[in-house]
Amino acid sequence: MSFVANLENNLNVSYTENGITQKTFFFVYVKESWPLESIAITKAPNKTAYTSGEKFDSTGMEVTAYYEDGSSKVLDSGDYTISVADPLDSGVTAAYVKYTENGVQKSAEQAITVTAAGGEGGGTEASKTLTKIEISTQPTK
Repeated sequence: MSFVANLENNLNVSYTENGITQKTFFFVYVKESWPLESIAITKAPNKTAYTSGEKFDSTGMEVTAYYEDGSSKVLDSGDYTISVADPLDSGVTAAYVKYTENGVQKSAEQAITVTAAGGEGGGTEASKTLTKIEISTQPTK
């Protein structure tokens, strides 16, 4: 038995057995690219904790695009954009990554922590809370 296959737009298959040749074909649809399904941050950046006034640093971050056919690819840092306050302010909780391919835009979120300058309890004047008032010297009258 021998098989012969020819692939163009159809899969033509013929085989010969005992001197008899059988032929059949299958229509094959080859799609050049599959639509973008989603993106994900597959490796967090090296730094995710900040103090207000710092700038977001994406060093070490890896973003992956996923397609409808189940394939994926790691994106170069120049392929996507990052949206986040610059400089960072206390209370910011995420940086947003956006990627567009063939008119389809997807986004992902990277959690970050931004604390007030000076840290907890010893922050800037605006972040201090009055907890008590006490008389340190008694009046003379």
